[in-house]
Amino acid sequence: MEIWPIDFDKSLTEINEWFDGWKAERFGTDSLNPERYYKVNPDEGGRYLYGVAEGESLNDEKAKADKVLDLLLSIKQINDKLSGKTLSQHLQWREREQLKGERERLYKEFVDEVQPETEKAAPEPQQHTILGYFPKDLLNDRSKTILLNAANDEAIIVVGEKLKFQGSNALLAYLLGVAFCGDTKQYDVYLQGYKVKRGSAYFPDKLLSDLFGVKNLGQSRLQLNSVPKGYERVEKWLV
Repeated sequence: MEIWPIDFDKSLTEINEWFDGWKAERFGTDSLNPERYYKVNPDEGGRYLYGVAEGESLNDEKAKADKVLDLLLSIKQINDKLSGKTLSQHLQWREREQLKGERERLYKEFVDEVQPETEKAAPEPQQHTILGYFPKDLLNDRSKTILLNAANDEAIIVVGEKLKFQGSNALLAYLLGVAFCGDTKQYDVYLQGYKVKRGSAYFPDKLLSDLFGVKNLGQSRLQLNSVPKGYERVEKWLV
């Protein structure tokens, strides 16, 4: 089955038709019969469903199919919002960026589920897979350089479906501010040390906090007055 692009514009009927086609292709045409997944008991008035069919592989199949349909519908809901179909007023820029980030995550999960095993590329080294966790429109040359260097240094590692930073939350907030917002350090003659000079670019707080499993990274970034301990590591990852 053809995999639609991330910004697909499809009706519910088209989605159901695609889903049935994918399901039949993946699990066989018998998967379109509800009786495959439920016990049926005949009675005088006909047959009715009354329980879940037994078998681990059969229930795995049903759960996988349900997940694919749920992902498709969730992506459609976001696409409708981004195109203005379901809104009474325009979304703010930050709201649009958050929706795009969530859509990117859902679409990656959707493609992983529906793509045939034979078409899946061999896994890349970890330092390259790091970038796949971030929305493409959030990345630029500066952020890619910092993130890849941090991964090469094993400061950022993959743990399950999330990323983990091997350092303090303050240093992580500083790292992400430098990577995505253009934050820099500035020497303060009165303090005899470096202060944080924050850039003006948007900091996607919820997306990054969820990705790293850390609460309120945006607030941690705003609370940084002086550079955190270990900031020299971030300076090294910039080049």
